[in-house]
Amino acid sequence: MRYALLLLLGIAIGALAMSQIGRILAARDAYPRGVMAVMQQHYGALRQALGGKACNAGANAENLAWVARMSTQINPALNPQAADLRFDTYVRKLDARVAAAQAVAPADCPALRVAARSIGAACQACHEVYR
Repeated sequence: MRYALLLLLGIAIGALAMSQIGRILAARDAYPRGVMAVMQQHYGALRQALGGKACNAGANAENLAWVARMSTQINPALNPQAADLRFDTYVRKLDARVAAAQAVAPADCPALRVAARSIGAACQACHEVYR
């Protein structure tokens, strides 16, 4: 009886410890996931506007601005030690493409479509290596 009670107590303590470790590991990835989620949301809004042929200059400029803000947070969130130079190259390419997209008139659907594809290609290239 005593051994069964100790076994149950050990299982309960182990389960509690594992849940705490799981929370710590999940919190560690919260910032990088948040950066990617916000960027994906605004890039998706751009793609949706282009798909619906609704080139609202204000909305497109705002979404591009958010993508630009989040692209500056990729390196600190995902590569804090800056040990991987390939990763830095992907981030710089994305930054350049976002800046080029902001330079075109956001209300010009054809130009914005090309810019959005370019941004998407930069994202995809990095995700193929690091996802």
